[in-house]
Amino acid sequence: MDYISELMVADWIIIILSLTLVNCLLYILRLNKKLKTEIHKRTVPELNLQLDLDKIGLFIINTGEITAKDINIVDLSATISDYGYDTDFRFEFETVDELKPKEEKKLYPRVFQSQDECPPHLAEKITMHLYNTPCNVETLFSNTERIKFKTLFRREAKEFIQKKTEPIQ
Repeated sequence: MDYISELMVADWIIIILSLTLVNCLLYILRLNKKLKTEIHKRTVPELNLQLDLDKIGLFIINTGEITAKDINIVDLSATISDYGYDTDFRFEFETVDELKPKEEKKLYPRVFQSQDECPPHLAEKITMHLYNTPCNVETLFSNTERIKFKTLFRREAKEFIQKKTEPIQ
């Protein structure tokens, strides 16, 4: 006789219950992953940097669902190449007190060449030269519950790519 036909009703019930249990466990794992994603979205502001050639400026944008507070962009050092000449600049940014969800703010950095500060009308033009300049930008901020975070951006392919966001102890 065939092995399958020799299985008793109790064996079939055990097989069906085992498959159901495995299916339920997989479903619980998927729900757990979704829960972690939702908790992350509701506790960690998502910040992005954008260098906009149309609006002429560097903008910080909160694309998340929670307000970001005390946003501090760490001083940025970059070597800008223009017409075959490399020049080192340092960009200092003022703290942004608050950035609500879906809000953007234009940044007005102070630009220094060596120890000399560039005039504000030149600072904006020099900032636009970051368009083709690879650099790293570190941003420190907190959420509404005062949990602090650090985000690292890398300027690549003419856009800022968010590399990682992590809590600060």
